[in-house]
Amino acid sequence: MNPPKVAIISRLPAPYFEPLFQKIEDFWQNKLIVLYECRGRVGTAWGIEKTGFEGKYTYKKVYFEDTPQEGLNKLWYSLRGVFWGIKQLNKHKPDIVIIHGYFFPLSWAALMWCVVERIPYSLRSDSNGFINSSSGIKAIIKMWFLKKLTRGASSFLYIGTANKAYWQKYGATDSQLIEAKYAVDDRIFFPTATPRTIDRTVFLFVGRLIPRKNVLLLLEAFKQMQDSWDKMELIIAGTGPQESQVQLFIEQNPEMPIRFLGRVSPADMPSLYQNADILVCPYEREPWGLTINEAMSCGLAIIAATNGTCGAAVDLMIDGQNGVGLSDLSSKQLEQAMQYLAADRDRLERMKKESLKIIAGWKYDSAVSGFIEATERHKRKDKP
Repeated sequence: MNPPKVAIISRLPAPYFEPLFQKIEDFWQNKLIVLYECRGRVGTAWGIEKTGFEGKYTYKKVYFEDTPQEGLNKLWYSLRGVFWGIKQLNKHKPDIVIIHGYFFPLSWAALMWCVVERIPYSLRSDSNGFINSSSGIKAIIKMWFLKKLTRGASSFLYIGTANKAYWQKYGATDSQLIEAKYAVDDRIFFPTATPRTIDRTVFLFVGRLIPRKNVLLLLEAFKQMQDSWDKMELIIAGTGPQESQVQLFIEQNPEMPIRFLGRVSPADMPSLYQNADILVCPYEREPWGLTINEAMSCGLAIIAATNGTCGAAVDLMIDGQNGVGLSDLSSKQLEQAMQYLAADRDRLERMKKESLKIIAGWKYDSAVSGFIEATERHKRKDKP
């Protein structure tokens, strides 16, 4: 077998990308180069701070900058990023380019380079086809651009049902679509060896504290459960624009069993999941939601919307089997879902075990197979 030279274009080395890229590197025998826009971003779950994941990966990577530039420097930064990306691709001369995301400088560089050099490209993203994120002239421009992008792509590595629907919306055909499931590292996220013996039910929220995540709705729902507070606890992990509102709510309700942790290092996330029972995801819009993968890998039940607006829940949360689905994002329905799961410990434990069974089918092997198929499909097309 003669492995192709593959370039992957990505924005930054997130903890859930790096193990995947390492597995791809191991399979392709030093034929992989990953071009990153930046090393990290301050304020993200995997910013430029130390995370505890450093030093585990040996695949070849090159960074454009340490951190992205904003404000007046953004245009100049973008132009430099495009030229840098083209220069790197000319240097490494890959046989196929796999682009994760399509709206940042290195992705623009990769698309232009592939068109000019007639090199096949494959697209991967976490976009959700059940979310309408634009309207008016913006939607028209987006439709035109993405349909053109779709026609030129060799393949699409879709991460789940909602993502597959997204690319189909813009014209992707069955022959272009390749499954490459979103996954997290099960060497890091796994259940504890012994079951939790604590009587109280621990609910967990993990994510950016922004309006579409609905953390304030969760707080209101939990406030209505005062008759059960002696058997419950709510933990909130995350930072964002609504952090001061969360803190104020907790200060005004000191009797509520709530722990606000703020930002939690990725290295500390597994133990946070392992000491909880239920991940609550009252998201209004969430392209995917890898916290669901992480939580289920640690054996948690899930509460999430069932209308498709949370991509991971479409594939991973089965209402009544490993959690409770929300057909209406209201504090009342959220309260009812939480009360239901907390009411019967044996039922909750069965649901937690079901999460482990379901997530067993969402490992890196599926994603690696998708990447390999994308390159093999390209090679088959090249045959006379």
